[in-house]
Amino acid sequence: MEALENLSILSENRYNTHKSPRKDLSMETDSKSKPLDMKSTLKAFIIESFMLGAESTDFLDEDSFMEKGIIDSTGVLELLQYIEETFEIKVEDDEVLPENLDSLVNLECFIKRKTAGSDPAQ
Repeated sequence: MEALENLSILSENRYNTHKSPRKDLSMETDSKSKPLDMKSTLKAFIIESFMLGAESTDFLDEDSFMEKGIIDSTGVLELLQYIEETFEIKVEDDEVLPENLDSLVNLECFIKRKTAGSDPAQ
């Protein structure tokens, strides 16, 4: 729970983080060469970045990243940077909440709300 409380403090400093090169998963394809959907793209990023390539069955779409120990408060900053770059959205500091970011289901819903009929800079 303490890690969740630190999110707002970390979000204030997230724009000062070092950008590390990462594989662009937004155009990855599945075994049938179709572009991955949003949830699959997010899950692939989380597995590659935070789970050291573990199997995708290691967590469910509804599982809390923080409670399962998948992402810590510093990892949230990496996740924010990734979703802002990949989905061309701006996540405001007051949106850095578990309800928006702490599971695949929450992330997908949040990104869909941000991108539904909106300007990419929103």
